[in-house]
This record gives sequence, C-alpha cells and structure tokens, in this order.
Amino acid sequence: MKQKITRQTIIADAVNLNPQAPEIMFRYGLHCIGCHVSLWETIEQGCMAHGMTDKQIDKMIDELNSVRKQKIAKKSSSRKKKTIVAIEPKDL
Repeated sequence: MKQKITRQTIIADAVNLNPQAPEIMFRYGLHCIGCHVSLWETIEQGCMAHGMTDKQIDKMIDELNSVRKQKIAKKSSSRKKKTIVAIEPKDL
C-alpha cells in the first residue's frame, strides 16, 4: 500500500484513496464527505467536531486502511491471473 490513511489525511483525499471511505465514515457518524470543508478538513478535525473519541477515530482509520489494503490485494491477485493471447494472421 503506497499511501496510508491517517488522522492528518484530508477527508476528500481519503475518499480518493478508498472508494469505500464514505460508507465506513457514515457508519461512524462522520458525514463530512458531502460538506464543502471536506476539501481541507482532516479526518481528525472532522471526527473531533462530531465528538468522536480517540479510540473511535483510531478504529475507523484502521478499518479504512484494512478495507483499502484488501482491495489492493484483490486487484493485484486478479492481475496475475490474466493471460494475453496473441493471434497471428496465419492462425485465423
């Protein structure tokens, strides 16, 4: 995984890194995705504004990274299974 989501990650950037981020954030009560401040507010700032505890924030961030890591692994393994077959004109 190239870039990890942290407390200092901008909310909009987290969504770009993990397309499942809105669903996960909504589940934790963080509905900032559609808000204009999501373009400059960090995950930590949004969570604190919504009264989340440090433990809740860490759990949500762990889930964001875990789901993202699983998605990357699936994409990587599916790429390995692809086979390219070249068809020469004489084979037709």
